[in-house]
Amino acid sequence: MASRLWKPIAHDARRSVDLVRYTVAIVLLTHPLHALVHPNDAVDLAAALASRGIPVSGALAWLAIAAELVCALGLLVRRFVVPAALVAMVGLAAGIALFYAPNWFVVGGAAEEGHPGCEFNILLIGCLTGIAWAARFGEAPGLEIIRVASALSLIPHGAYAFVMWDVEGMRGWGQAMGELGFPCGVALVWSIKGLELVSAVLRISRRLVVIGCIGNLLVIVPGMWIAHRLHWFVVGPGENGVEFSVVLIAGAVACILAYVPRSESARGGDAVKPAIAAC
Repeated sequence: MASRLWKPIAHDARRSVDLVRYTVAIVLLTHPLHALVHPNDAVDLAAALASRGIPVSGALAWLAIAAELVCALGLLVRRFVVPAALVAMVGLAAGIALFYAPNWFVVGGAAEEGHPGCEFNILLIGCLTGIAWAARFGEAPGLEIIRVASALSLIPHGAYAFVMWDVEGMRGWGQAMGELGFPCGVALVWSIKGLELVSAVLRISRRLVVIGCIGNLLVIVPGMWIAHRLHWFVVGPGENGVEFSVVLIAGAVACILAYVPRSESARGGDAVKPAIAAC
């Protein structure tokens, strides 16, 4: 039983990649749809482009919105996945270069008021790379890219408090958790950061992947409900929303679906028996 917990058992990679593909497509789709309903989004984007000396900023803003809409829809159709993912990655990279770098955090201890970081775009680029790779070269290696990208995105969140030894920040967060009714607030938040970091490392190392994913979900899901559920957008209109968490959850669930042991009959007779059967 113990040895099987340490050995990754990847299967049904296509189902897992599709879960992430649909999630990323829906997340990307919300941005242009919001802009179509609220044209001020395009006005704000044009103003941001103009402030950086980019000409014809109004036309470029609408072109970017239209491109994101087309790419999001293209990701939903298997035959268009590769070009849609590549164009979307170019747009996300441009967003990093123009607006979000050098800040990293979107949410977390190093978040800066009014300046979303680049980590959400980098997470999306990593997921899109895995999706495109899966469509072109095979689902299994594509899923591995998604596994690493989604886990790496959590490393800075878990490591920041320990590397920077952010005692004051963690104390403030712990006190806020205590005010919400959680016991031992300061100890709780240090435990959350430790669990987040260890779980992400397990996923990256490809050991105890399922346990690592569950550990990350134990942090992401409550955090999304407590802090981010009132907003959707992380970048774009609104602040500190749920979409970053939604993509992270999709990556964790996709890895669980691919790595959880299944019965021999469920895998057509060519599988490792689940741990409970081995006991």
